[in-house]
Amino acid sequence: MINLYVLTIWGLSVKNLSGIPGEGAPQKYYLGGKDISAVVPMETEKQTLLDATIEVIDDQTIMKFTKLTNEPGEIEISSTGDNIMLWARGFDSNLGYHQSRDQFVLSL
Repeated sequence: MINLYVLTIWGLSVKNLSGIPGEGAPQKYYLGGKDISAVVPMETEKQTLLDATIEVIDDQTIMKFTKLTNEPGEIEISSTGDNIMLWARGFDSNLGYHQSRDQFVLSL
């Protein structure tokens, strides 16, 4: 397992880990397209994040969770090499278009 502390993490734009402060723990979502109607939570049995929290402290949104590195039907997170991740930040606390986004390399 790994602990990741970022605002939003993507796995090749197919799956998303996202949360909204004050509206429960972060969840895993399917990203079926750019329209908000295409973003749907994964089934309950695929909601495998551990210790998932999101909060705002001093105007900074902090999302924390532990994710398994290898899950059926998901992109494996390598413990020996580079992992390309995406982050995104929206306009407000509603799910929707992201005003800024980019990728980063996570090496474990």
